Amino acid sequence: AFQYGYIETRIQMPAGGRNWPAFWMLGENITQVAWPQSGEIDIAEQGGNTPSRNSGALHYSTNGIANSCCGNHTYDVGAYVGPNYSADYHTYGMAWTPNRIELYVDGLKFVTWTSSTIRSQFWSFNQPFFVILNNAMGGFGGNWTGWTQSQMKIDYVRAWKVDGYGEVVKR
Repeated sequence: AFQYGYIETRIQMPAGGRNWPAFWMLGENITQVAWPQSGEIDIAEQGGNTPSRNSGALHYSTNGIANSCCGNHTYDVGAYVGPNYSADYHTYGMAWTPNRIELYVDGLKFVTWTSSTIRSQFWSFNQPFFVILNNAMGGFGGNWTGWTQSQMKIDYVRAWKVDGYGEVVKR
C-alpha cells in the first residue's frame, strides 16, 4: 500500500481498439467498507481507440455508508490529449498530500482534486491505497481493430515523499 507522496510509472500503452490500460489504486480498506466507500484513484487510463487521450478519475461515495455499493457512487474525470501513448514510453504520476490529488502525464499536471472540490462531502483519500496496473479488454476501448497481440510495457514504478509526505506500507 502507498499513502501520500508522489508515485510514477513509465509505460508504453498497448495499441488497438478494445484495450483499456490503466494505472490505478483502490483504498486498502476495501474489504472492510467496500467500493465506492474505499475510494478509487485512476491515475492513467486510455482507450485503445483513442491512443492520444490520457484520462484520470476519482471515484467516491456520495452517502458515506460502508458496504452500500453502487447507487451511492460518483466520479470526477480529467483528461489530457497528447501524443500517441502507444508509440513510445511515457510517464504517468500522482502527487498526493492530505486532502489533495494532482495527476500528471509526462511531467504536465492535467487535473487537481481536493476534498472541497469534489461533489461529495465524503473524501476517502486520506488513507493507504494499493496500486494496480492492468490492461482490461472490452467496450471501453472501442471496437476491435484487428490486432493479434496486445502488450502494456511497464518500465518502472517509483514512489517518493513530497513536502515530507509519503510512505510505502508493506503488509
